[in-house]
Amino acid sequence: TLLADLGARVTTGADMPDGSPGMAGSVVVLTAEDDADDTVRPRFEAAGADLDRVFVINIDGSLPSIVEAADELISTLVYREARLFIVDPFATFMGKVKARETAATNQAMFQIKDACTAAQCSGILVRHLRKETKGGKAVYSGTDSIGIIGTARGGLIVGKDPEDPDLCVLAVAKANLAAKEDTKSLQYRVVSRQGPVGPIGGIEWLGTVDYHADEITVAQNQNRAAAREAAEKWLTEFLGDGPKAQPEIVAAAAEAGHAFSTLKRAKTAIGVKSEKRSDGGWNWSLPKEAM
Repeated sequence: TLLADLGARVTTGADMPDGSPGMAGSVVVLTAEDDADDTVRPRFEAAGADLDRVFVINIDGSLPSIVEAADELISTLVYREARLFIVDPFATFMGKVKARETAATNQAMFQIKDACTAAQCSGILVRHLRKETKGGKAVYSGTDSIGIIGTARGGLIVGKDPEDPDLCVLAVAKANLAAKEDTKSLQYRVVSRQGPVGPIGGIEWLGTVDYHADEITVAQNQNRAAAREAAEKWLTEFLGDGPKAQPEIVAAAAEAGHAFSTLKRAKTAIGVKSEKRSDGGWNWSLPKEAM
C-alpha cells in the first residue's frame, strides 16, 4: 500500500511525502504476493496514479528469475521509460538461487543495479522482516542474505509507531547517498479509500517524527515478546484443568486475541505436549512440571 502511494507520485511527478520534489515517469511492478487486477492496480488508482504509467509484469506459469532474465528486464524498463522498479518480494524472484546465499544474491543485486542504471530508474526490493533481530539493529532486520542491504545504497523500514500502535513509521535504516541529518522518519496511517470496485487501503502521511529506524525494530521485537508472554500465560491457564483438542484451543486463542503464529511460539516456550488421539486429532497438554 505504501509503495503504491510512492509509485503513484512517480506516475504524476508529484512531490514525495517529505516534500522533496519527485520525478515523472512510469512504474514497473514485479509482484508474486498480490493480484494485479484486484489489488495492485486498484491501490495505485486509489492513490491517484496515472494508470497509463503503471505496468505490472504478467506472471504466466513459473515465476521469472531476475538472474536468468536480466536482458529482458533491461528491455522492459527502458521500453516503458520506467523511473521506479518495484520487486515484491525480492527473494521470490531469485529462481533456483537461494536468497540467503551471499554470492548468488550479490549477482542478482548487481544485475538489478545494471538494469536500473541502463534505464535511469530507481529500484525498490521488498523484503520481509526477521521474527527477531539481534541487538535490535534495523539494518540487519531483513530476511535472507546480508548482501542485499550491503549492496543497496539505501534501506527503509516500516513498523508500528512505538507510542501509538494505530500509526506507522517509515524510517531510514541505511543511507549511503545522503547525510545522516538529511534523513527523516515519516509517520503515517493506513486509511480506507474508495477504489474502483470498493473500499481499499491508502496512506495518509502525518509528517516527520523523531524516531530512529532502530527504535522501530526494538519496539517490534518488544511487542512480539510481549504478545508471546501474554499467549504463554493464557495457554497455561487454558490448559490448567487438563488436555484439550487443538481446534478448540486455536479457536479460543483467536477469540482471546492471540494470533496462531504467536500461539505456536508460546506452545514451544512452555513445553506444551501434542498427543495424537485415536480419531486422528491432536490434544495439547501442559508438561507435568507446569501443572
